[in-house]
Amino acid sequence: MSLSRFQINKWPKRHAHVVEACQALDVRDVLPSLDPPERTTLQSWSVPTHPSLTLVRRDAGPFVRWWFLCPRCQRRCETLFIPPDVSGEDWRCRGCVCHGGLVYASQRHGHRHPLRQRLTPRKRVGRAKAADRLRREEVRARRPRDTVRTMQPSARSGDSEPSAVRVSDEKVIVIEVPRFGVEAPPIEQRVRVMSRAALEEEQRAQMAPRNALRALLEEDAEWNARFLREHPESRDVRVQAARLLARLSKRL
Repeated sequence: MSLSRFQINKWPKRHAHVVEACQALDVRDVLPSLDPPERTTLQSWSVPTHPSLTLVRRDAGPFVRWWFLCPRCQRRCETLFIPPDVSGEDWRCRGCVCHGGLVYASQRHGHRHPLRQRLTPRKRVGRAKAADRLRREEVRARRPRDTVRTMQPSARSGDSEPSAVRVSDEKVIVIEVPRFGVEAPPIEQRVRVMSRAALEEEQRAQMAPRNALRALLEEDAEWNARFLREHPESRDVRVQAARLLARLSKRL
């Protein structure tokens, strides 16, 4: 068999091209030119910039997706490609571009090939979503600080005047909640209007007996721990007493 005949009859090369080396056209590149009202009524649409291409609509539950129809095999696809050795508007899907279909540069040449630096349609979508997510997180992070600044304006700004009412003179409404199982008096007897300073003073007076009892309990626990650390014969008891004394010293 001569060489020229072998060249004619040989099998085509599998995966002759890679995705990064082909010209790509994604659905998201042409769909913005379709009016939103028509997206809900039309079932198919011809792209004005590419008359040979047709988009079809498919309903997926509450969502609507648009797909390209491959001009060669009529298969629904998200992206069409033109091989680098073909000129003109010869758009094809990944399976029709070459024998065996298109593969990525990392699948054919490895992860360090320079072609991997080119953005594929999926990479563009992923990076756009990541940028939108970071932008939303930045806005969400700035929102509480903006709220605090608007609620508490600076006294140095000329637009806002410092409030003449002090925080201690602010009036608050206090509603007493009865304990469980105790008959509650009428709501009129449980509602009081008092200043914030008086409320804080009343809360400190209510917490004073509890704080005194807590101090006595801590002192008693410290005395018991010292006694157990010095007198008992059990080594484990002495170790636990030493740990308790260490915790009490840190708390005090």
